[in-house]
Amino acid sequence: MRPTNGVVEVPEFCTNGVADHTQLLGVVGVFTVDEGSRRDLRDELRRTWMRASVRVPQSLYATFVARGRGPAAAALRAEAKQHGGDILFVDADSALPRSIGPLVTLLEWWQCAAIAWPAAQLIGKADDDVTCSAQRTNS
Repeated sequence: MRPTNGVVEVPEFCTNGVADHTQLLGVVGVFTVDEGSRRDLRDELRRTWMRASVRVPQSLYATFVARGRGPAAAALRAEAKQHGGDILFVDADSALPRSIGPLVTLLEWWQCAAIAWPAAQLIGKADDDVTCSAQRTNS
């Protein structure tokens, strides 16, 4: 994400799943990987607190975040298309080992979120095995 002629370009990876929200209070990246049980977790989050009609206030936005390069990324890209692009892919290899993969994903997420949602006051991170009480985030 280097500036080109003074303009910072959002990379291809960072644009997948990015919603156009100019007045967001915050953005939460829900980290996920392509493993069998994780699909069930993502589907449950889609049915519950990540549904747009449930989010309170509407100034909070949540998106899944996954590493966008490598063999596991292909299955996640197909899933993202089925669900309206609700997975943001960062420029990292899906085959990175557990010892460094989550840290690389986190650094890429922060960089991407700051560019994709420059007006957001808060940038958060969660894992796909958490739940959120949307009503409590309103206070």
